[in-house]
Amino acid sequence: MIRFSKKKTSFISLFLFLISINAFFACSPHLYRNTEIKGKNISVSDTLAPDLSIDKFVAPYKKHIDEDLSKVISHSPITMDKSKGKWETIIGNLFAEATVEIVNPVFQKRYQKNIDGCMLNHGGIRSVISEGDVTTVLHLK
Repeated sequence: MIRFSKKKTSFISLFLFLISINAFFACSPHLYRNTEIKGKNISVSDTLAPDLSIDKFVAPYKKHIDEDLSKVISHSPITMDKSKGKWETIIGNLFAEATVEIVNPVFQKRYQKNIDGCMLNHGGIRSVISEGDVTTVLHLK
């Protein structure tokens, strides 16, 4: 059996009492709410002079990105969007055929079978492919 001196016993009792009080008040629900929001309107206009050091720093990267994004990857003979048809659209068929073409080799490798069809909903189609050259930048808009 462990014996404690009277000083240690009173210290342990005080410590346990303080922990109990702390736990009691810590568990009470405090609802913190914003009472005030401070803000400042900063207008952005042409009167602000451009920082030429930033332009100089960004220029080589911008040139490289513009070259990559302006590459023509295809040509669309007509404008394609999801509003031209109720259940089946040209752009929907394009997405489904592209999905089968990309996924079929993986599926064939795993299961030794071909994909018979692909069904997608038109909620994922968020852009229009305009008539003319299709560039890489189109999918980033």
